[in-house]
Amino acid sequence: MNYIKELNAFERWLETNYLPATSQLLWYKLVALFNRCGWAEWITVDNQRLMVLIQCKSEKTFIRARDNLIEKGLFVYRKGKKGSPNAYRMVSFETINPVNNTVNLPVFMTVETPVDPPVETTDIIKQIKDQTILHKDKKKNHNMVDGQNNRTQDEQSVDLPLVGQVVDYLNHSCQTEFKAATVATSRLISARAQEGFGFDDFRAVIDTKSAEWRSDPRMNQYLRPQTLFGTKFEGYLNQSRKLLPSETALPNGYNYAGKGERSL
Repeated sequence: MNYIKELNAFERWLETNYLPATSQLLWYKLVALFNRCGWAEWITVDNQRLMVLIQCKSEKTFIRARDNLIEKGLFVYRKGKKGSPNAYRMVSFETINPVNNTVNLPVFMTVETPVDPPVETTDIIKQIKDQTILHKDKKKNHNMVDGQNNRTQDEQSVDLPLVGQVVDYLNHSCQTEFKAATVATSRLISARAQEGFGFDDFRAVIDTKSAEWRSDPRMNQYLRPQTLFGTKFEGYLNQSRKLLPSETALPNGYNYAGKGERSL
């Protein structure tokens, strides 16, 4: 990655996207850490260290700033365990492709009926048949336009950064290999997102059901998007809120993980 290019791309991105000031500062500090590490794929750093870097006294405020970056698709987050800080993976602006939302509508051809001299009976029948065919063609074209509009709306409703984050976290947690590009998976995750659920909700459900089913030979087959993110998602989420502890601060100091693991 190129440090200067990433900074310039972030500034251009801010011109059309809203991000709170605390989240902006956190982005700069995390990118500086990635640069210091030589752009490792993953780095691990505890909340307290990042709070000091952005001069934030409230962990709740820090978590909200971090979640903003995750929801915008600027970082992928992996919750740490006891003795191991949280892990972050930077999403380079070079990999973020704008979605083309333009719709190419078919061009309708106008048919001009010439005025002829006295019309014979056979000509009238022919005109009726021609008008019937023309009406069917217009109806067919109209249905094609409606179908394209429906597909375009479905594509616009897919939250691509969130889908990638959720599938990446599911594969990491459950040792699976699901694809973020799968249409059914994208629609399930986007449907839950439209209902108001965020990345932390997906992460909580994955953590809870993974802990419950992963060691069960009969149930571990259900650690899949169509089960976890389907109609029972909210029920699983309520279960996770009862079982999973709230996020706590970890010891000071951070390590870098991922390709070419390093320590400072």
